[in-house]
Amino acid sequence: MYYFIPAWYGAERTWQVDSPLWYRMRQTVEFDESIHQLRIFQSTGKEHALIIPHYFPQLRYFLHRQDLLETECLSIFDQIQGVHQEDLPLPLQLDDFSWGSFVTFLYSPFHIMVMKAGQQVGVIDLGPDGNILTVTYQKDGVIRSVQYLDDRGFISSIVYYQEGQPHFQDYLHTNGEWVLRERRDEGHRSVYVNPVFASDFQKTHYPTMGDLINEKMAQLLQEACQEGDRLVVAAHAANEPFLHPQLEGTKKILSFHVGRDFVEQEDPAFERSCQLVDVILTDQLKGKEGLQARFPLVADKVHHIASYDTRLRLGNSQQHKESKVFVYQRADQVPADEELVALLKEVAANPLVELVFAFYNADQGRLSDLEARLVHLAESQFDPGSLQAGMSPDPSAFGENELPDEDLEGEVGYRFSVKNFLSEVEIIQELDETRLIVDLGVEPDLYTQIAGISAGIPQINQVASEYVDHLKNGYVIEELDELCVAFGHYLSKLKPWNEALIYAVQKIRENTGQRVIEKWEGWLA
Repeated sequence: MYYFIPAWYGAERTWQVDSPLWYRMRQTVEFDESIHQLRIFQSTGKEHALIIPHYFPQLRYFLHRQDLLETECLSIFDQIQGVHQEDLPLPLQLDDFSWGSFVTFLYSPFHIMVMKAGQQVGVIDLGPDGNILTVTYQKDGVIRSVQYLDDRGFISSIVYYQEGQPHFQDYLHTNGEWVLRERRDEGHRSVYVNPVFASDFQKTHYPTMGDLINEKMAQLLQEACQEGDRLVVAAHAANEPFLHPQLEGTKKILSFHVGRDFVEQEDPAFERSCQLVDVILTDQLKGKEGLQARFPLVADKVHHIASYDTRLRLGNSQQHKESKVFVYQRADQVPADEELVALLKEVAANPLVELVFAFYNADQGRLSDLEARLVHLAESQFDPGSLQAGMSPDPSAFGENELPDEDLEGEVGYRFSVKNFLSEVEIIQELDETRLIVDLGVEPDLYTQIAGISAGIPQINQVASEYVDHLKNGYVIEELDELCVAFGHYLSKLKPWNEALIYAVQKIRENTGQRVIEKWEGWLA
């Protein structure tokens, strides 16, 4: 049995993950090496389970986004809150909340506002599928409390406010009683146990939530892990204590992901972590080299396994006549005019080429600025007609008795666009019809490279990396003048594109499925 402890912790509070509201931007890409590893075990049928140390009321929606909903989960907070799937109450509906008499609900694209006598007394935030995430109670415009709902439909915790600021948070049993009470005042993080549930804990008071979780995790690991089991722990400061329990006959794997900065930390706990495990995994070669150089005594334990996102479909874009090119843009960097002009030249020279300038979680100002610059360059340095495409309405989009608007006929648009992607799902949908990826940054974006090779899409970079090999599944240019050659290599001939696809398939096979498990077992032997 393999047990996985991921590092899916909250950005603001380590031990609580708040589900992002659908109308707000996600600040990070969710994909990491734990997701990749769990998909491998799910695809092979190898027995495995996920251990969740922290409070994660929307866990199942997260797992659903990552195609991992069927994964067995052992949750510390499910144990604390007495959650048993077979005994769960019916999911709460709007009518189940107490608002008093004479209230009205105003529905906006963002949430439901609860009004009474012309005053807003509450806000209900919903998930993308209409499930209730939080219910906020207000009085005189000030928040009094916020109820967090578990994605299985019950009130999981309540944050009580004092003078508009969080005062304490109650974590509830499924019967409605509070089990834990955590102070939320500035400078206070103490946790108190309800005397009714005192027998479930070793103490009645804990300095921090981390102390309580470490206690419960040690108990869970001792009970769950048996002779011959494996424990795979994602490298993160919060996970370091979980490596300490003596688990007889259980071997441990420490897994590093380049998206987390634990590798760079100068922390004695980091070195202890490396010494407590049997195998150290990293999903980038530079991470492996860095660990071996820093800790030569454990260098033999360090191994490299690249991550891939198997939600993408290989080679789907070859079914389309047009060639969509995905041009990754960093939100914190401004591309030079020379770079933009070089890209627009390829659009002008290739009537079937369309550029998508892609941002991840950027503010609207960055998108508007780039769009304005592109239009200016198109009008000042090119024949605009060479960059435009006629946009006639599609007759199939209209009903039997409908006619297209004459004002739309003959409308033209440029064969480039600027888009903002707020989630991995949106990126995956876009890449499904993408023919080529361009990332001219000093350090190519990791998830874009992972997604590109996972979909078999060749990539153009200015820097070599382990995911892109020159003339095998990509083209590494040294000067912008080479962009024309790189575009022609993959867009004017089918053979190089197919070779890149085959190469991607081979790379993925090396690092997915049963082969990975066999490698792990070989390293653990």
